[in-house]
Amino acid sequence: MVPEDFSSWMRELRPATAADERWTESDEGQEALVALHARLNEDARRSRTRRGRAARVLRRGWVPVTALAAIAAVAVGVTLGTGGGDGGSNIADGAIGGAQAPGQNFLPGSEVPPAPAMRPAAQLLSSTDSCADLLTKLRKHTAAHVTSYGPGVNFGSFYKMAPLSAGKADTAAAGGNIAPQAAVPSAAEGTSVTNDQEAGVDEPDIVKTEAGRVVTITDGTLRVLDAGTGAITGQLDLSIYSGWENAQLLVDGDNALVLLGYSYYGTSTRSTYLFVNLVGAPAVTGSFRASGGYLTARLIGDTVRLVLASSPVINFPQPNYGNGVSQQRFNEINAEATKTDQGIVQNAPLSAWQPSYQLTVGSDTASGTVPCGQIAHPENFTGESMISVYTLDLAHPSTQMAAPLTVAADGSTVYASSTSLYIASDPWTTAAAEGKPQNDKDETTMLHRFDIEGTAAPLYLGSTTIPGRLLDQYSLSEYQGQLRAATTDNWGKKAESSLYVLDAATLKTIGHVDGLGKGQQIYAVRFVGTQAYVVTYQQVDPLYVVDLSDPTKPVVSGSLEVSGYSTYLHDAGEGRIVGVGDEVGSNNEPNGLQVSLFDVSDPSKPTRTGQVVLKDAPSWSRLDPHAFLYWQDSGLVVVPIDGWGTKHSGEVLVLKVDGSTLTKVGLVDNPPAANAHDDGLGIQRSLLVDGKLWTLSGSGVNITDPTSLKQQDWVPFS
Repeated sequence: MVPEDFSSWMRELRPATAADERWTESDEGQEALVALHARLNEDARRSRTRRGRAARVLRRGWVPVTALAAIAAVAVGVTLGTGGGDGGSNIADGAIGGAQAPGQNFLPGSEVPPAPAMRPAAQLLSSTDSCADLLTKLRKHTAAHVTSYGPGVNFGSFYKMAPLSAGKADTAAAGGNIAPQAAVPSAAEGTSVTNDQEAGVDEPDIVKTEAGRVVTITDGTLRVLDAGTGAITGQLDLSIYSGWENAQLLVDGDNALVLLGYSYYGTSTRSTYLFVNLVGAPAVTGSFRASGGYLTARLIGDTVRLVLASSPVINFPQPNYGNGVSQQRFNEINAEATKTDQGIVQNAPLSAWQPSYQLTVGSDTASGTVPCGQIAHPENFTGESMISVYTLDLAHPSTQMAAPLTVAADGSTVYASSTSLYIASDPWTTAAAEGKPQNDKDETTMLHRFDIEGTAAPLYLGSTTIPGRLLDQYSLSEYQGQLRAATTDNWGKKAESSLYVLDAATLKTIGHVDGLGKGQQIYAVRFVGTQAYVVTYQQVDPLYVVDLSDPTKPVVSGSLEVSGYSTYLHDAGEGRIVGVGDEVGSNNEPNGLQVSLFDVSDPSKPTRTGQVVLKDAPSWSRLDPHAFLYWQDSGLVVVPIDGWGTKHSGEVLVLKVDGSTLTKVGLVDNPPAANAHDDGLGIQRSLLVDGKLWTLSGSGVNITDPTSLKQQDWVPFS
């Protein structure tokens, strides 16, 4: 039986479970799906005859006893640990509930040496080797922030996370040995890659080009296409896994990591990641599962840094106010409930906070929780969130994986260079951690830095705070030992933006410039070498050029005011910046997609030398940088049109940069495909493959000539 046949078959023949109505989203379902995918793939590799017989059996409407036995074994064999006391881990004796034993920071059976001791580099770094001491701190800080409704800062983000444990399904999940790795040829000339923020630091996306392949995920299906012919050479149904709606990819040669969106089981949250071999028919060869929600990931070389956020497993009773109570009685009930919740926190076990995880590769499975010695925390924290950084080897996945590093802190924005990873919290959680009122005045952002150089486990280097709030990951940039950050403080007429330069080693601010866009918010930021380009907006779009050549004395070297605004800036080389955003009408509302070309070769006199506006096609949302394509060799620019309700919705706008000019080439729209489900999102990605323009949608891939925009081929996803 081939993998794609498995989906409907599984839905028909799955065993009844306690979670029968949502079986594929249950723990049993997740593990059974991985195991059976692998079992079927292994059978297919062993014997084409057996595969043909299985297909004939499927057509006849009955299933071999061995297959049903496999399902039953998987369903019965999956057991969930209780995580009692301060334990819940099989990682090592003494890892929980006592002092952390030296060297016990990796999975059982691993020969990976322990990570070096943490290197304090900032004024807010703190850690402990005692599990008892860690538990005391977690209880204290969490109890200080609970309310009569339970969680205080994250507004209900205390998820009940079921602990992970190995079962029979896990030992079979990869279906045997991983196929040997083939040599990876160099990228084909004229083929684009993911539009990443930093060169050499790959970000997850729904399409990847590598090793003569184009690998895509649309509408719950992973497809492998031949880069030369466009033919679909294999596919894998992901819709049977929970979280498939937001699935993304990282690819290294013949190996892919599918990152599924995190999913909820009642009040719990869990995230799942699949190792997929791309040789021949794509096959699931292993899985990684962890408590908590997926934030992001980065691939450097063949090393994946996976960033997850988890919350403590604490259940709080809801206060009963009754009907018609007086304000005084209402306040009394609140006070009583808050005291009760604080008592619950003070009695919660360490396992309520410790993230758990499980890695399966081939026939090997290892499970564990993050050891106490691998959990650090800043001086101020709420106890309501854990940020964990896991390290996976995509080229040679193994259960001999170094334990993750965890920070008891809040975080939402992630930026990575080739050697450092930064996680930033929003001002609301930062204020709560510091015991300050949660308001828009004197906002601060907390930054945490990790050393991710090489392939070893990450090192937590420290934390600091900076004034204001970040827009997104592009608000941060590491360059020659400095971290640059652009922030906005306050709102409305009191808003003001600033740019800070920090010593990356100490996380101390060494220079800053403020006064950017008074009464305005930051809409876009891009750092290029020693220059920063910042767009603020309220009614007009000031583009500021900030000179950072002397990091201790950053200065605004020039500015330009134009109509509309840009939400994304891209370095076009030769002193040019492409801006993508919206043109704005007299009512200050977006009325059309706008692409601008700026000449910034003279930082003191930035000018807009080109502008293309597509009327009645406002974007209404920020551009996903991964959906933007710029090819410097030819000046090709491709921008998606996501304005709902317009005649151009779902198309892409193709332009050309030639020197200081920007011209419109035309529009491209993907046709619908017969017998294929179109997700209605239109064209989601554009890429160059062997010099041809590929536009990817839920219905298929349209291949056109990038100069004439004439269709050369159409690959339907039927």
